Amino acid sequence: MHEPITVTTNNLRQPAEPKQEVVEYAIVELLEIAQRQGITPADFIQLLDSGMRISDFLAAMTTHSCCICGHEVSLETCKINEKGSAVHEACLLARMKMETASVRFGARRRFASET
Repeated sequence: MHEPITVTTNNLRQPAEPKQEVVEYAIVELLEIAQRQGITPADFIQLLDSGMRISDFLAAMTTHSCCICGHEVSLETCKINEKGSAVHEACLLARMKMETASVRFGARRRFASET
């Protein structure tokens, strides 16, 4: 486990210059995240040079789970449900079919009990 990082401020209560070891540690962590995703250090630097913010990079590298099945889902291929959650297309279609069947079955039961 890593030690917590403390933020120091200057006499104007603004963040002080970061310590070199903190900056080096952050760079190493970012490069490791990129490498796990198959991104080379050169490609990572190119992403930053092209204007990508580190916060956007980290958000893109975060894994997301399908809210139906719980397995990892790719943001490039997933669908978004009515609550704004990521879902596999197949999971969403299966759920919609089950809900439709449930509504139809319920309507048939109500109709049969009325006759």
